[in-house]
Amino acid sequence: MSGNKLSDVLPWDLVADGYASEIVPVFNQWAMDSIDRVRPGKDDVVIDVATGPGTVALLLAGRVKQVVALDFSMEMIARLDREIKNRHIGNILSKVCDCQELPYASHSFDLAFSQFGLMFFPDRVRGFREMHRVLKAGGKAAVYSWAPISQSTAMTMMMGALFAGFPEARPKENEAKTIVHGLDDLDTFRSEMGMAGFKNISIEPVTHAFPLLDPDALWISMVKGSAPVTLMKNHTAAEIWQEKEKACIQYIRDHQSDVPLTSTAYLAIGVK
Repeated sequence: MSGNKLSDVLPWDLVADGYASEIVPVFNQWAMDSIDRVRPGKDDVVIDVATGPGTVALLLAGRVKQVVALDFSMEMIARLDREIKNRHIGNILSKVCDCQELPYASHSFDLAFSQFGLMFFPDRVRGFREMHRVLKAGGKAAVYSWAPISQSTAMTMMMGALFAGFPEARPKENEAKTIVHGLDDLDTFRSEMGMAGFKNISIEPVTHAFPLLDPDALWISMVKGSAPVTLMKNHTAAEIWQEKEKACIQYIRDHQSDVPLTSTAYLAIGVK
């Protein structure tokens, strides 16, 4: 078990369906930006590392020859497989595996993606090195991580609401700046990607908005779509959760405005 609970499979198994319904429609915005930056070709074979329910993979399917979509969560891959079947997609190969040890030969892929996944790996440099290893010479990797929470009104709202109901969960001041623990720092992001062998690394901030919802709907969306919130609910007795979430919703009512909530992510692109 990792010290970071989001490096473990349980929260992602628990949140798989809610993540697909609540988060993927918003995350598609960031996915399209990364796809547009690397410009995949119709003959490309692409790997999507820590695919989740296939946010990037599903958008790539109609643009490339094949997508290999990998995740350590069986429930996430099951959710992706249902979507593949429903959409009659024939060129996505999904697989449950440890994405820090990719089960493919070196020089197998033209492009690699990891959207908000590799950032949680227990050994990120190992994850970057594996992506680098399986890419062909000249291949590109596009990796997303979150910027600091201070640059995200959406995450600030979520954390504020949670701590209003669960003040005992509030981290120490010097631990409250990020949920990523490293890649929110641009120098660390660039250094770790460079240590894996990537060259010509560019990193840019990308900001998108979430739908404007009323406080009750926003809280429901947070609970259904957020792995840490879902994990917290799973470990809380139902009657206690019902009482505490009243304070969470009241926090949103007190702090929400008519301006959509946004989050900023860092998109790093490196070349092998």
